[in-house]
Amino acid sequence: MEEGRRGGGGTALRAAALGSAGFLLLLLALPVAGGAVYSAGDLLTFHLPARHFYQRCIQEGDPSDWNPYLFCGHSFLGEGQAGTVHPFHRLLYGALSLPAAFDLEVYASYPAALLGMFLFLRARGLLLPASALGAILFSFGSFALFHFSHSPSVAILAHLPWILLLSDRVLREGRLARLAAAGVALLTASQLLLGHPQTVGLSLLGEAAFASIVWTEARPRFRCWVVLAAAKLAGLLLASVQVLPTLESLAHSIRWDPGADFATSFSLHPANFLQLLAPYAFRSRAVGWLTHEFALYPGAVVLPLAWLAASGRGLPRGSVLLARGGLVLAGAAALLAMGSYAGLGSILGSIPVLRSIRVPARAIVLMQFGLATAAAIGFHRLLASRGENPVGFGRVPWAVVAPLGGALLAIGGVLGARALGAVAREEVAGTGVLLLGPVLLGGAGVLVHLSLRGHGLALALLVPLAAVDLAAFGMGYGAWRTRPLPETLASVPAPPDEPGSRALQGPNTFLFKGWRQVGGYAGLPPRQLLDYSQLASLRVAGVGWIRWDTAAPSLVEAGLRPGEGPWWQVPSPVARVRLVSRAQVSSDPRRDVSTIRVEEVALTEEEVGLPGSGGGQATLEVDRPGRIEVATEADGRRLLVVSESFHQGWRCRIDGAEARTLPVYGDFFGCVVEGGSHRVVFTFEPRSKRLGIWLSAAGGLGVLGLLGVGRSRRGRVLVSAPAAAAPSPSGPPAGAPRPGPASPPRRG
Repeated sequence: MEEGRRGGGGTALRAAALGSAGFLLLLLALPVAGGAVYSAGDLLTFHLPARHFYQRCIQEGDPSDWNPYLFCGHSFLGEGQAGTVHPFHRLLYGALSLPAAFDLEVYASYPAALLGMFLFLRARGLLLPASALGAILFSFGSFALFHFSHSPSVAILAHLPWILLLSDRVLREGRLARLAAAGVALLTASQLLLGHPQTVGLSLLGEAAFASIVWTEARPRFRCWVVLAAAKLAGLLLASVQVLPTLESLAHSIRWDPGADFATSFSLHPANFLQLLAPYAFRSRAVGWLTHEFALYPGAVVLPLAWLAASGRGLPRGSVLLARGGLVLAGAAALLAMGSYAGLGSILGSIPVLRSIRVPARAIVLMQFGLATAAAIGFHRLLASRGENPVGFGRVPWAVVAPLGGALLAIGGVLGARALGAVAREEVAGTGVLLLGPVLLGGAGVLVHLSLRGHGLALALLVPLAAVDLAAFGMGYGAWRTRPLPETLASVPAPPDEPGSRALQGPNTFLFKGWRQVGGYAGLPPRQLLDYSQLASLRVAGVGWIRWDTAAPSLVEAGLRPGEGPWWQVPSPVARVRLVSRAQVSSDPRRDVSTIRVEEVALTEEEVGLPGSGGGQATLEVDRPGRIEVATEADGRRLLVVSESFHQGWRCRIDGAEARTLPVYGDFFGCVVEGGSHRVVFTFEPRSKRLGIWLSAAGGLGVLGLLGVGRSRRGRVLVSAPAAAAPSPSGPPAGAPRPGPASPPRRG
């Protein structure tokens, strides 16, 4: 009879929970079922062109470390977000077509996060439906869905629950602790190889918060902490082949010293916290024009369930610590996300690496992780309570009154903020949409209240409600924006000429049609010394075309000629490779380039001993990513100039002998060649990568070493009760102790 009252017993609850997870995964996959590609935001403007270049390099046998299509060439390895050295990416783009590989890369993060969070919560002793709810709230929360276009960031965060699961084993010296330590190292390396350091830092904060909970709960031995720290260090070393080039690119990027306010740009406006109770109060879901950075709605079921867990009544100590620790993490993350609004500008702007990282609002993900964990524990408590009131509601249905009243107050706050001018009038939604908040929060409260009173149907509906709620709020923002690849390629604007010279500026999708450009879109754009609003700089860079809407007035005055459609033609761009017999030493090429005849004179940082007259011929024979081969013929000493970005990683060999690569015009490179016929070969071989390979090898040895140091003493297993041993939702006989997430015994 009790099982019937609880909505069909454990089987029905498990089916509802697992079915809700499957529903979300299916919903995410449907838009690309017909062969389209995900194309929201950065997916189209950055990631898809980057993967197109990466795959072409794999197919043609070229190294992908240098991308000649953006910024007159830049370190593609150092940019990092394509994950060019990640084994999963190498497998995907080496084996599948571009649309299939790209869609699978973007999609895979969600089932990975879902399964990882599910297993983490099960290992903490939560029942299956509660674990499924926590996994859904984390994997399909507003951060994950609204950052759909930031695929590396979502992929990195999908590692977090897996790392926590394995770290728990290491700290408790559980079974397979050696493998767990090696797993932590490999997952840490995997995160770093995906090339988004800010998100890796957020993951580390989450790991630190969980470690503090385990320390309070179980007091692990010092040896366990050493093993865990060694695992993280081994992971860092293993990923050095990506980490060192990224640090090098950062040092040569405009982000290295971006200004005092950069670190707190895109801080979370406090009005956005009204989303917790009024998710549809704002027309674009959030206050601020970057909706995907500021959306933080965790789901209507979260607050009543998290409050139920935070009360702590009837829960083991370990579960109470985990729930309350999750809420503390959520509060700390919310403070960090506010950035300048919380007075953190001076702190973030004074730390060398942190001041190069913007958008503190991304700490929202830790807030949602903490809330999802607490809500899962609260739902577990509902499942285990057998209809008894575990928190002493008394006669007042607080599960309904609190969220419904909070939603109504939030709406009042939104309207008040609009009236006072704190929120722009056009940002606030209409009255009808505003009321969706109270309906959702009130409905969730009613289900929780009825579940507390033992109504099984209400209990079974909580997970499906959470799934539908999150999908309705965030799925349409990015996941459902897709386009067939041929249509995408056909829509790419291109100059009315065959690729040869460069274009000044345009979308990264230019490279689909073989066009190179002076600018581009990247996370770590390199510093450029020349002023490309000046005609002389464009000619030196070999720019042949410029869109009229990006033309500076100085270019028009200098004689820029209209071409076909929106394109204007740059007169007489210099050749990509050429020999010059005159060089002028310059400490300010930005100023001096407009004072010389760029066809005849080069600007260098030092005297190179040219004769000042004479001719010569330079023939470009090989022009591949990271490799340029030139045949030269001259009657005397000349400077070979290549209009490709200078980088310390370019190595020069003349007739097989090492030669020095020189910066020319500040932004480009070249070398001195003597008279006669020569073959000059430039290859991109950055020292950061060479050193990174050696350190990665050391990290690999470290991972092997971990397999021999994490063994616990035979028979000494201190780990949470396995999920399979967790009690069923029907509960124990009357009078028996109520079940809950197992709390491991404390060490003496």
